[in-house]
This record gives sequence, C-alpha cells and structure tokens, in this order.
Amino acid sequence: LWYREDIFKAAGLETDPQKVQQRIKTWNDWLQLGEDLRKKNAKTALVADAFNDIFWPMVYQKGYGWFDGNRVVVQEKAVPALKKAVEARKRKIDANIDWWGPEWAQGLKENAFAGMGTASWMQSGLLQQHPQTVGKWRVIRAPEGDFNWGGDFMAIPQQGKNKDAAWEFVKYVCCTAEGQNARLKPTGIFPAFTPAYKDPVYDQGIDFFGGQKVYRLWAEVAENVPGNPVHPSDRQASDIVGNEITKVEKNGKDPAQAMKDAEATILKQIEGVTR
Repeated sequence: LWYREDIFKAAGLETDPQKVQQRIKTWNDWLQLGEDLRKKNAKTALVADAFNDIFWPMVYQKGYGWFDGNRVVVQEKAVPALKKAVEARKRKIDANIDWWGPEWAQGLKENAFAGMGTASWMQSGLLQQHPQTVGKWRVIRAPEGDFNWGGDFMAIPQQGKNKDAAWEFVKYVCCTAEGQNARLKPTGIFPAFTPAYKDPVYDQGIDFFGGQKVYRLWAEVAENVPGNPVHPSDRQASDIVGNEITKVEKNGKDPAQAMKDAEATILKQIEGVTR
C-alpha cells in the first residue's frame, strides 16, 4: 500500500512507515485511516477507486487467477474483497475516480486521493508522468497478507530472424542479477529472479520514496507472496468477473450474487472447467 507523506503530514496523521505499518493490521484499519483522513481534510480520499485499490489487492492476496487447476474459485476469492470495496465506497474512503484515465491523473495533481493499493511497477509510470510526486510516496505491506500484481512475459516469434540472439537477451534480462537490476534501478520494475536481491541497492534508501528502503521491503514481500499457475482462460474469466464488478459498482448489484453469476457464466462459456 502506498501513501503520500506530505498529505498525511498536512492532515496531522502519522507519516513514519514503521508506525503506519503498526497501525494497519487489518483492512478495517486501512478503512478507518481513510475516515480519519476525511475528518482532517474533507476534500481528500484515501484512495482513488475502492474497486481497484482495495478489491484487487485483496483478491491477489489469495494468489493469481480464477482457477485452482480447472476448478473455478471466483466466489471464494472475490466475494470478501468485493464486499470490502462496497463498504469503502459507502464510507467515502475512495474518491470514486476510475484508474488510468485523465480524471485519475488530474486527481493525483489536485490531491484528490492520498494513497494507492498498487504494485512496484507504478514507480516507473509516476516517474515519467507525475514527477511532482517524487520523494513524497511511502510504502507499507498490505494488511492480512502479501500479494503480487502483474508481471512481464516475453516471447520469441517463430518467424524471427535472430532467435538465438533473442534467447541470449531473454536469459540475460530475466535470469541474471545484472540484467534484472539493470531494469530495476532506473524504473523500479521489480525482479522475479531472487538472486538479484543480494545487490547493495536493496538496502539503500530510494529517493523516489523519500529515502525509505523500499526495495528490501519488496524483496521480503516477493519471497512471501502466494503463487498460482496461469490458466489459459484466466483472461476470459477476468473479463466476465469485471463485467459483474461493474454491475456492483454502477448499479448496486449484490456482491455475492454478482460473483455467483460470474462463476455461472464462466462454467457455461469456458469448456473443461468445473465448480
């Protein structure tokens, strides 16, 4: 979880990451912090969009994807997270601003929200598009469990003319500490190759985060996150789940019913999966 040290300080809230971490033991603690922020500064929410900043971290705490083997696990993974997102919206913990669009960018500039539930790769985008926030972010571990969000995939086209050279590049950038850390240092895009974590940079304060030793924290998270094999139909299932989430957010559909309906649609449309 990311938060803006400057906004917290102006609101009279604790800003030291260790002390904030001590306070945030549960997701309810995070929502309560959002209410405390609103009381101090009515114009600033804790996060932009509860259906992104809270829902997805809670889902990914249970591992990636919507399948356990070929068994659909939408209801057990998504219902608690979706209920928490709905609760956050009702308690005005979020700014009701959709991610990624111009409204989100403007909200960031105008301090419409003070935090995010996101991943390490966000550093790269903020460095390029919102340099005014450099040095103002701080990070704590998510309550109730670590999570991973995202990842890179590489492929060498069969029709490629330099497949051997491409394979050497893939091995270097993915499977050597030097290659992985060459990407990390200018961008914050975090390695999956754990031997890379022995580099001294992981124990240095990072200017982007106001000198906080964020990379060591992320290394600890990376060693602890749950993992799941990627199912061939995860993308299709995510689209189906996403359609139901929209009905909850925009139309007030019951979260439990929405995820039950999503699971039923997946079972109907995707061959070979079971409940």
